Amino acid sequence: MLRNVIQSIESMDAQEISNTLVEKRRGLRVKSYAQVRAHLGDQDHKAIVTELGVDGLRMKSMEAPLVQGQEIELRYASSVEDAEAGPVRVQVAWVQKSGRDLVAGARYVDTRENMRRSWVRFLLTEIGFDDTRTYQRRKFIRVDASIPSRIFQESEVLISEARLVNIGIGGCLLESVHGLEKGLGVTVEMSLWRILPTLRLPASVLEHRSDPDSGLALTSLKFGSIDSAQVKLLGNYVINMINQSSPI
Repeated sequence: MLRNVIQSIESMDAQEISNTLVEKRRGLRVKSYAQVRAHLGDQDHKAIVTELGVDGLRMKSMEAPLVQGQEIELRYASSVEDAEAGPVRVQVAWVQKSGRDLVAGARYVDTRENMRRSWVRFLLTEIGFDDTRTYQRRKFIRVDASIPSRIFQESEVLISEARLVNIGIGGCLLESVHGLEKGLGVTVEMSLWRILPTLRLPASVLEHRSDPDSGLALTSLKFGSIDSAQVKLLGNYVINMINQSSPI
């Protein structure tokens, strides 16, 4: 159901992104086309969330009477199977007219508990913003959406044939014949030939375990410091994976 919802993932500016996951996420913006319902008073109005972040969002609407300072409840317009995607309250920070649309920036003003159950958390989690799920292999990621990869330490090839079975902004899950030592610093090379350019990212090994079904090693990797161009290309890999594994 995320197919064509996430458009791109980019850094906020041209500066290098911090290597801490918290700061890295706060320095990213997710370009989206998420359809929502803006609940004002006793009426719902159609709106599109065009940019999503951990602190707030940007949206546009042809029919919602958006005003600076007002609080709005935003409900996700699509159904979400087997996941929580409740509404979220935001406060409008600014409003601009753009053609027939009103465009607004808003910050989240909901409780922490509601944010955990919200569609915002759901979307950000699906693209790897949540540390607790980024490195887990999830059943809805199909084998044919996997990414061929290699692992290097400086110029030495440690693993010549592997695949990423999960990828997010913070890291990835590597499937290979053997695992890697915890704490080891490596370079992950991923390639989707004829689809996206090859991407090489610094990473550190969090842990590895054996897959009871295949007997192969599953290694959790956390990405290190990456620049703006790498952020955008990594985002394209994440989006490609979403579009491969999501139904039309």
